[in-house]
Amino acid sequence: FLIGTVFDDITQTGCVAVNQCSCLHNGQTYQPGQSFSRTCHKCTCIRGQWSCMDLDCPATCSIVGGSHITTYDGKAYTFHGDCSYVLSKQTNKTAFTVLGDIVKCGKTDIETCLRSVTLVTPESTMIVIKASGRVFVNKMFSQMPLFMADVRIFQPSTFYIVVHTSYGLRLEVQLTPIMQVYIVASSSHKEKTQGLCGDFNSVRADDFRTINGLVEGTAVTFANTWKNKASCPDVAQNFEMPCSLSVENERYAKYWCSMLSDSKGIFSQCHTEINPNYYKEICLYDSCNCERSEECMCAAVSSYVHACAAAGVLLSGWRNTTCGKYSSSCPDTMIYDYTMTSCDRTCRSLSQTDFTCQLDHVSVDGCGCAEGTYLNDQGECVPASRCSCYNGGTVVPPGAVTRIYGATW
Repeated sequence: FLIGTVFDDITQTGCVAVNQCSCLHNGQTYQPGQSFSRTCHKCTCIRGQWSCMDLDCPATCSIVGGSHITTYDGKAYTFHGDCSYVLSKQTNKTAFTVLGDIVKCGKTDIETCLRSVTLVTPESTMIVIKASGRVFVNKMFSQMPLFMADVRIFQPSTFYIVVHTSYGLRLEVQLTPIMQVYIVASSSHKEKTQGLCGDFNSVRADDFRTINGLVEGTAVTFANTWKNKASCPDVAQNFEMPCSLSVENERYAKYWCSMLSDSKGIFSQCHTEINPNYYKEICLYDSCNCERSEECMCAAVSSYVHACAAAGVLLSGWRNTTCGKYSSSCPDTMIYDYTMTSCDRTCRSLSQTDFTCQLDHVSVDGCGCAEGTYLNDQGECVPASRCSCYNGGTVVPPGAVTRIYGATW
């Protein structure tokens, strides 16, 4: 060894000055000064060590399993509500509001489900998405894709509906196996939100801020203040641990949920980005708690897959070992894909620009049209020759003739 040098055990190039040391990340070698960005962090290789900084990125609030909420700032809690609640709203009274209808859906008070999600826009348009996948705008049933002044609603796969707004808010609503929602708020909303999703100020300690501005110590006292209907009774604190009530349920839950944390399993490639332990815990809780154990177990697993996709890690093949029934039960004309898209795969996209191709969202799995087939207005995937044509509000069936601007088509 030379004085002032160290051995470069990464590139095996002998002794180098400390400021010439390389760095390693996910099996890839980075030279001094090189950097990588992922999940709102930028890390630079300096003197053989990673120096990381946070980027100005959006934050996500999730409501999964009908009771498990993670705030924009990352505080996780469980709340078994029975009312419509304010999930997130801007402190400005004229801005957006997101509501979640949480209801009891089992034999006990702690088996709850998300029944619908409502977005009230700054223009007071009310968009309601039901667990069935039906969408209502101002109480009128609406087909997707739907394009309004500041809102775009489309379905990248049968498993998800995406609501994209022009004011930095995106809802990713999961429908299969149960309803779950991921609310993505841009940094422009930082320190301007309130509700069950918290105040988006990078401080978890004050996320239990009530509608009156007080910070509560427990989830239930905090969440009860965000009821959207005064007629709903307050929910009581519950300390039950579902897996302690049934040895058989606990055995089932441990078998399937342990796959998430298996260091050699199908999910392990995401472990360095997203710690699986929280998702394993809600998987155990819900698998023991739900009457339909498999649905709730698969919902927890899919929420981990979604978190990984948001972090840039796309997991595939996992339905070969768990939750495969959802990938094998697509409608007759559709196929399942781990990275399904509706971009340029609708009959309308053959006649009109498909604006959904320009909208960002987390990669999702689900059923949809195979490449070369297109979704018609009846919800079937058909070849282009069987697609209708669209001109403004006019629909021309395949084989029909019409005149546009004096020309025959």
